[in-house]
Amino acid sequence: MAVAARVEHQMTDKGYVPVYTTRIVEQPWDDYSTTDHEVWAQLFRRQRDILVGRACDEFLTAQDAMGMTAERIPRFTELNEMLQRTTGWTLIGVEGLLPELDFFDHLANRRFPV
Repeated sequence: MAVAARVEHQMTDKGYVPVYTTRIVEQPWDDYSTTDHEVWAQLFRRQRDILVGRACDEFLTAQDAMGMTAERIPRFTELNEMLQRTTGWTLIGVEGLLPELDFFDHLANRRFPV
């Protein structure tokens, strides 16, 4: 993993805050432990229950179509296959908050930073 770069003076609505980022990182899927997947399952189920009746049906349907379940943390590579094919977008792993220009460059190029 790359060493994090520090942006000293990032102005936000909360004032100046430091921003740490390595720009792009690979998802360490093979390093996720059983506990990591169990935590994902708990959080996914809880959030899914909260979303029913609050999120639009299209969001929930898309989550299902992408194969996102409580069974395991999704692999970005698998999600990207479907996203690229159906929308032209991909997910890109980042570590920390991105500076504004980097963030919007990803969006302009149909990459959603996660």
